Amino acid sequence: DRYRQAMTSHRPDPLQQVIARGISAFEREDYQGALEIFQGVLAKHPSFADLHNKAGLCHAMLGETDSALMSFEAALALNEAYAEAHLNRGIVLNDLGRGEQALEVLEPARAAEPRSAWVQLECGRAQRALGRTSEAERTFRAALDAYPELVRARLLLVQVLIDQGAARAEEALGSLQPLLEARPVLASAVLREAEVLTLLGREAEAEACLRGAVADPAVRLALCRRLAADHRTAEAWEVGSPLVGETNDVGGRTLLAQVARRAGEPLTALQLLGAVLLEDPTDETALAELTELLEDADDLAERVVSRRLASKPGDADTWRELFEDCLRDGNPAAVLARFEAVPEALRSDPRLVVLRGQALRRANRAAEARALLEPLSAAGDARACYEVGLLDYAAEHYEEAAAEFARGAAGSWAADACFNRGICLDRLGKYAEAADEYAAAAAARPDFAEAWLQLGHDCRLRLGQPRRAREAYRRYLDLGGDDAEVRRYVESEP
Repeated sequence: DRYRQAMTSHRPDPLQQVIARGISAFEREDYQGALEIFQGVLAKHPSFADLHNKAGLCHAMLGETDSALMSFEAALALNEAYAEAHLNRGIVLNDLGRGEQALEVLEPARAAEPRSAWVQLECGRAQRALGRTSEAERTFRAALDAYPELVRARLLLVQVLIDQGAARAEEALGSLQPLLEARPVLASAVLREAEVLTLLGREAEAEACLRGAVADPAVRLALCRRLAADHRTAEAWEVGSPLVGETNDVGGRTLLAQVARRAGEPLTALQLLGAVLLEDPTDETALAELTELLEDADDLAERVVSRRLASKPGDADTWRELFEDCLRDGNPAAVLARFEAVPEALRSDPRLVVLRGQALRRANRAAEARALLEPLSAAGDARACYEVGLLDYAAEHYEEAAAEFARGAAGSWAADACFNRGICLDRLGKYAEAADEYAAAAAARPDFAEAWLQLGHDCRLRLGQPRRAREAYRRYLDLGGDDAEVRRYVESEP
C-alpha cells in the first residue's frame, strides 16, 4: 500500500501517454509490465528523475530491493531534493532492517515536507527499529497529527506504547479505540487490542476480542496460539484446523502441526511439517517437532493404515498391513481385537487367517491357533505350515515340527523355516541333515549370522568337518559375530 500510495501521487509529465500505460499496468498489479514500459522510456530519456522513481517502485513491488534502491538513487542523482524518491528509498531500507541508513535518507524528505504523514511514519519505523522508543512515539504522533486516519501510524504508535510495558498499556488501549470504533473487526487492530488486554491481565477479554474477529485467518491463528499455550488442545485444534491448507505462514503451519500432534492428528501434523521443511529444510522448530512426531512412528504407521481402512474397509491388503504392523510391534492383542472389525467377506482370506493364528500363538493361545492354522497347513499354505511348525516345536514335537518347516520353506520366511528345521533335526540327532538346513538358510539369506554359526558348530562338534566349520565361522565373524571361542578356533587354524 505504501508503494501504491507513492505511485498514484505522480504528477503529469510530457510523456504522459506512455507513462499512463505504465501506471495502468502498475495498478493492475502487472509490475513487470509496468517496469518494462518505464525502462523503455528511460532508454530514450534517462534524465527523467520521475521515471527512475517509478521504476524503483516496480522493482520494490517485485521484491527486487537492490534494483529498487539503485533506481531511487538514480532519481536523487538527477534531483537531490526529490522528496518522494527519498521517502521510497527510506521505505525499502526500513523493510531491509537498515534503520540508520533509512533515517539518513528520510531526513531530507522530512525537511522538504515536514507535514508529510508518510515521511513521519517511515522515520518512526526506523527510530523504533533502532530502539529509540521515545523519538518513535513522538514521530508517530506527528504522523497522526498530519493524517489522523493513517491506520498504520496508529497501529505503530500503539505498538510503541505496548513495547513500554504495562505502565503504558491503558494509554495504548485508549489510542487504539478510535480505530476499533471505526473498524471493529480490522485484524491488525484486534490483534493489538488482545495484546494490550493480555498485558493488563485481562485474559478473558483478550480471548473474547479474538473470538469476535475469528473469521480473519490471522486472528484465528492468534487465538489458536493462545489456546495452545493454555494447554487447551481440543479447543486450539477446533479453532486452528480450518487453517490447514489455507495458511502460507511458516510459523503458523508449525504451530498448527504442534496442535495437530497433541490433538491426536499425526498425519495432519506430518503434512504441515512437510510443507514447512520444503520451504526451509533447516527450520529448527519444525525439525524438533518432526523429531517428536517420528518418535511415535509406529502409531503414525498404524494411523496411516487405519485411515486407508476408513476409506477402503473391504481392502484385504490394508488389513494385512495393519495386522503385520501390530505383530511387528509385539502387539498380538491389537490384531485379535481389530479382527472383530474385519468385514465378514474377508474373514476367510488365508493371509488374514494366518495372521490371526500367529497372533493367537504369540498370545499363548496355542489350541485356538492350531485349530485355525492346521486346515490351511493341510492345504499347503506355506506360511500356515511355518506357524504350525512353531506350535509343534513349542510342544516339543520335533519330528512334526521339522516336517512342517520343510513344507513352509517358501517366501520371505524361507531362511527362518530352514533354520528352525535345522534346530529340530539337531534335537533329533540328525546332524548332517541339520547342517544342510543351516546351509540352506544361509544361502537364502547370506547375512543370516546365526545360521552360519550353527552350521559351524555342527561341522566342528558333530560331523568332524573342521575346514567347513572354519569357513562357516569366518562368515559369521565377517557379519559382526562376536563369539570369543569361535574367534580363537578360527585363528588357531594349523
